[in-house]
Amino acid sequence: MYTEHGGAIVLCAFFSEMLGAIGYHVAAYTNPLDALAAFERDPHAYDLVVTDQTMPGLTGKELVVKLRVRRTDLPIVMCTGYSEHLDEAKAKALGADAFLSKPMDMNRLLAVVAQLTQRPGTADSKNPAG
Repeated sequence: MYTEHGGAIVLCAFFSEMLGAIGYHVAAYTNPLDALAAFERDPHAYDLVVTDQTMPGLTGKELVVKLRVRRTDLPIVMCTGYSEHLDEAKAKALGADAFLSKPMDMNRLLAVVAQLTQRPGTADSKNPAG
């Protein structure tokens, strides 16, 4: 996940902590180039990527294309606020498996992550092991 502003960094940490609390191992990056470098070092260490569209140095669309070169099977969730350049159809055409609009609802994020990783993971889930 990437965030540009201080408040958004807090959201990145919040979503990472929430996913971690239900049993996911989360690697959170606030710089897309750092995230890409980590992925390129070990592309099979990741089961899912959640990315924002608006990032300095590398957009979410660009990141998805680069990830797809190495892993066509990797589930990817694209997130954005209002954008004239990206919607669900465009995100899926790029190779994203899911598209979430901001502001994001935590239960929706958990449901999408659980669906894409085929693990229980909603806020109501009592057993995250799968």
